[in-house]
Amino acid sequence: MGLSGNSVLDVAIGLSFVFFVLAILATALSEAVSSLRGWRSKALEKWLEQNLATSGAGAAKAKKAVKGFYEHPAVNGLTRNRRDGTAHKPSYIPSEHAVTALIDVGRAAGEGYEIGAETIGDITAAIEQLPDSPIKDSLKSALMRAGDNAEQFRKLAERWFDDAMDRLSGWYKRRVQLFLWLFGLAIAVALNVDALNVAQLLYKDESVRQIVASQAQSVSNATPNAGTAAGYLNDLPLPIGWGPIHFDFPGDLWAWDFALKCVGVLLTAAAVALGAPFWFETLSKLGSLRSTGPQPATSQTERS
Repeated sequence: MGLSGNSVLDVAIGLSFVFFVLAILATALSEAVSSLRGWRSKALEKWLEQNLATSGAGAAKAKKAVKGFYEHPAVNGLTRNRRDGTAHKPSYIPSEHAVTALIDVGRAAGEGYEIGAETIGDITAAIEQLPDSPIKDSLKSALMRAGDNAEQFRKLAERWFDDAMDRLSGWYKRRVQLFLWLFGLAIAVALNVDALNVAQLLYKDESVRQIVASQAQSVSNATPNAGTAAGYLNDLPLPIGWGPIHFDFPGDLWAWDFALKCVGVLLTAAAVALGAPFWFETLSKLGSLRSTGPQPATSQTERS
C-alpha cells in the first residue's frame, strides 16, 4: 500500500527532525572545541599576519607591527586570560578599535607618537610608517577617497575592516563545515544513526511517523539546546543506538547490509554538515505544508 501525501510529508519531517537534532549536537561539539582551541582568534591573528606582515627586509618591522597591534589598549582590553594564565587573544575586534590600533601602530613606528591625534596629516604620516602590505594599501585607498576629511577616512577604514571580517567569517564557516561533517560522522557512528534505516522504519510504521512528527512540531515553539536535543534522541522510537541491523533482504546478505549501513551513516553525516539552521528552516517549511494539508477534492457539481 502506498503512502498518502501527508504520510510522505511525515517521513520527510521525521528525517529532517533527526538531522536537526544531530546538527545541534554536532554544532555544540564544534563550538566547544573551537572555543577551547581558539580557532576564531587564531584565524583573525593569521589574517592580520598575512595582511600586515611582509617578507624580506621588512619582516622585522612587520612582526613588530603585529605585536604592537595586539598590545594596543584598544585591542589588548579585549584579551582574556585562560585558567592556566595564558592570554586568549580576541576572536572579534570592533572596527573602530582595529582602525585606531593600526593608526597608532604606524605612529609608534615614526616620530612623535601620540595616541588620539586625529588630524588628517597625522593619520597620513602614521599610515606611511606601516609595513608595505595589503592593509597599508587599503588604508591609503581610504585616505585618498576621504580627501582632507579625517572623519570620512574613519568611516571608510572601518567599513573596509568590517568587509574584511565578513570575508574572514565566510572562510571560517567553510572550515567549520568540515568539522561539522566530522563531528556528524562521529555522532552517527557512536549512536548508530543510519539515515536509510530510520527512513525505512518511518516508511513502514505509521505510529512512529505520527510520534516523530508530533515531536518535530514542538521544536517551532522552543528551539532545543544540546541537552534537550540529546533527550529528544533518547525518546524517539527510532532505530538509534547499536543493536541488530534490520534490513529485509532474502538470504544471507550481510555484506550488502554492511554496505547499506555505511551509506546510511555517511548520509547522516552529510545531512548534519548542512547545519541546524538549514534543518530548522526545512522543518518550518514542511510543517507549514503539513498544517495546510491537501487541497479538498472538487465536487461533481462544482466541476459542471
